[in-house]
Amino acid sequence: MGSLADKAHEEAIVYMMQVVMVEAGVPFRPCGIRDYVEVLCGAMPEGTACRCHIDVPEKGVTRAHPMTMMAARHQVVRCVKRLPSARLVHAHYNDFSWNGIRSFENCYDLFLRACPMPHFITLHEHPWFRNLHVWDNPRTLADYVFAWAAGQYPVPKSLPLDVLLRHRGIHVHQRWLKNALCDNGVPGEMVAVIPLFVPECNAPDHAIAAFKEQYNVGGNRLLVASGFVFERKCYERILTLLPNLPDDVTFCVLGGINGRGSELYMKKLHSLAEQLGVTSRFVVTGYLSEPEMNAGMLAATAFVAPYGEVSASASVARCIAAGAPIITGECRTFSELIENGAGLLSVDASCPDQLLGGIKRVLDDSELVTHMRQLNMRYAESNSVTACCSQFIGWYAERMDVT
Repeated sequence: MGSLADKAHEEAIVYMMQVVMVEAGVPFRPCGIRDYVEVLCGAMPEGTACRCHIDVPEKGVTRAHPMTMMAARHQVVRCVKRLPSARLVHAHYNDFSWNGIRSFENCYDLFLRACPMPHFITLHEHPWFRNLHVWDNPRTLADYVFAWAAGQYPVPKSLPLDVLLRHRGIHVHQRWLKNALCDNGVPGEMVAVIPLFVPECNAPDHAIAAFKEQYNVGGNRLLVASGFVFERKCYERILTLLPNLPDDVTFCVLGGINGRGSELYMKKLHSLAEQLGVTSRFVVTGYLSEPEMNAGMLAATAFVAPYGEVSASASVARCIAAGAPIITGECRTFSELIENGAGLLSVDASCPDQLLGGIKRVLDDSELVTHMRQLNMRYAESNSVTACCSQFIGWYAERMDVT
């Protein structure tokens, strides 16, 4: 009888929690957050979640172009009107996806007011995480004018805080991100910490062999970085060390460019590789399908993430899924992952000697590699997408009861 009651209770929660997952940006441009939302919706109990897209301008539109900005805002409202009815909406946020943070330019504030459903939000990125306070309070007459034009009256003293406080719940992936929000006035009970889920990473042996053959890296030891190529990821730090590593070590980037800035950075990397005489040991695959990506991940000897501060990294979550040890820079996010049991080795990536030492350790120390693989396997099991969805459903139910 008890089990039947429990099942009925679970079914009731599932029925109640019909969720519209919302992401924003340019629909034709590849987007990691869109991929995240797609996987999350697919793992939710059947019929409880769907992904919906909100169009924002391809290039950031400033309030210096009010007519273009008005057209963009009207498009956001049209997208909201097409959303299906649901119990709640769960939006996924970073600044650039929603056209920045300033009043009138920021499309998320408009979305929030136009959408009548109870709101939850995942903050993938936010200025406060970078200790940037952009238009936290109005400073000029223009700030007040554009705030009123955006329908923000009375004008909020802090637009970010005003926006965040209109949610039933706020989700972040790290404890330090919650602390950053609380330090800026967000009540702690509003904020849930649910770690970034670790996706599955499976590929047959023949697919891994085919990957190595396609990119002519068979027999090489691969230092692999994954995801879009952006300057903030500091891949030049790995390139400059290649002449100091054995000839069978290749630096392989599983990913491609995303936008003009990314394209320029890629050209710099190729130019640097040519200057260093390591072009044959520097491989960039470009955008890969899911099966190809998994094959490349499983071909890795070790992963490298030499960047510094980051709020959360889906690229590193993919690396954890593949199991091989991960050498990272030092920052709060990576420190927290290590505390939570992931197989990461953090070094001062801005110091070539320390980064080189870390790479050599994972290339030469088989006992360390075995230990780090075991850590990553356990971490992946504890933080699977299924486990993450269960936490979200419980969180929705808890916060929907808050009046």
